[in-house]
Amino acid sequence: MNKAYKIKNNMNDISELEFPIDFKQEQPFDIFVEEKVEVDNTGCIIPHKEYSIYLNSVLERPNKYNELFNLIRTAVPNDTINLYLNGVGGDLFTAMQLINALSVSDADVYAIADGQLISAHTLIFLSCRKFIIHDSCLFMFHNFTSGTYGKGNEQKAEIFAITEWFEKVVKQIYVPFLSEDEFIRIVRGEDIWMLSDEINERLLNIKKL
Repeated sequence: MNKAYKIKNNMNDISELEFPIDFKQEQPFDIFVEEKVEVDNTGCIIPHKEYSIYLNSVLERPNKYNELFNLIRTAVPNDTINLYLNGVGGDLFTAMQLINALSVSDADVYAIADGQLISAHTLIFLSCRKFIIHDSCLFMFHNFTSGTYGKGNEQKAEIFAITEWFEKVVKQIYVPFLSEDEFIRIVRGEDIWMLSDEINERLLNIKKL
């Protein structure tokens, strides 16, 4: 018999409040779990789990996603992770830690485009192994947005380092889905928009490489 339930995160630490009036902070994602049982050809019972994870808001600080990172990293080969994406990006290094977790997960991972995927949400999407794109989706790829603080030389060094990092690490995710020329256009400040049909076509072309 299959069993479904939702994982809830207990947010008891209120030592750092973004909104002083709100003493309860919601986790920036939702996880639903369905426990399933299958029988193989030899009659052996194989239990596994199917996780539905919803990332539908701006990516916040990495520490708010520790439960999610751990779940993805510790999922076993028989498990399935359906990662529903509908958001406008956010903290780029939160996205990177999630991408690192996806890269080592033993589960069967599906990225499901479920609305608008902008900025860091496109990076997460392209870092998955299998894809489902609904017909109503909108994607946008662009350069990073950041701010610096400190002495002039410190700000200059930080911007140089982040720019170098972006052009190296992010390029590995975007290309060949984006062409080299398109990635250069992004680095120079251009925004690139795509609809579902073009996303599907490009993913099919990548499979042919």
